[in-house]
Amino acid sequence: MVPVCVQFCEDPLSPVEVRSVVQSLDEDRVQLVSLRGCRVSDQDFGRICESVGRSRSLLQLHLSLGLVSGPDRTRDLARALLRNRGLNTLFLHGNALEDPDALVLVRSLALHPALLSLDLGDCSLSDQTLEQVCGLLPPDGARPGLKELTLSSNPAVSARGWTRLCVAVAHSSQLRVLRLDYNALGDRVAEMLAVAVASSRTLETLDLEGTGLTNTSAQVFRDLLLFFPTSLKVLVLAENRISPEIQTEIQYLLSENDDEPIRERCLQQQPIRERRLHQQPIRERRRQQPPVPAPRGGRRGGAHTVLLTSGLGDSLLDETEM
Repeated sequence: MVPVCVQFCEDPLSPVEVRSVVQSLDEDRVQLVSLRGCRVSDQDFGRICESVGRSRSLLQLHLSLGLVSGPDRTRDLARALLRNRGLNTLFLHGNALEDPDALVLVRSLALHPALLSLDLGDCSLSDQTLEQVCGLLPPDGARPGLKELTLSSNPAVSARGWTRLCVAVAHSSQLRVLRLDYNALGDRVAEMLAVAVASSRTLETLDLEGTGLTNTSAQVFRDLLLFFPTSLKVLVLAENRISPEIQTEIQYLLSENDDEPIRERCLQQQPIRERRLHQQPIRERRRQQPPVPAPRGGRRGGAHTVLLTSGLGDSLLDETEM
């Protein structure tokens, strides 16, 4: 049986194991290489990157938890990605990618013709690097871009950087999954994300766990789901200061996005003035600015959030008919 994956986790790689990885890549016998938290010399890492650049069979590459450490390794990986033409999934979670080498790496990704899923969580990204990442989300009518993007836990990114990302998401041609958990977004950025969700025709999963949100931005998402059609199916709001009632309403609206009885029940919980406003023509609605009060009454329960189960990363190999 021809092997299709090579995986090592938190172990030092011996010379024999390094040769095995390199040989599998050079002979186009492997579709997934995962080296999570492994210890490998700079020379051996360079050899692996050279083989990644030559490989025509590799589809998924996982180099997480400190493996891409330092400018030399970042540049080695950037050169490999410029040569590789078939990779569709790259996980770099937990690597400190600092400027200016991080910019070189992301620019090489922007030139890659097949990349669909990218994990840059906990990578110490700056505003400048994030702006380059936005180039991986080309607008409608441009070349295909990412379907899945993970930017978890990058505290150095400012509100300005996140604003730039919101604009890119709003115009992205095919982004389906966006993970921003454990970033200090706050209500202001979350409300801009709601606008991006309203504009996107593809975004299905948005992870905002532990991002400093309150009922203010949660009500914006609730009203978005209640009054406007969206593609959103999963919204993660755990570990935020959001009331159980609003989370429950959002869960109902997500799970029954096209269910008119559910939508009618939520509408009936709105104040009379707001229900009348919803029934008015759009032109008349623009003349007024209705309040967005917290819903009264309705069903109550514990804190509910929809779990993050996009499955996109696991299905990419299926999409390429492994």
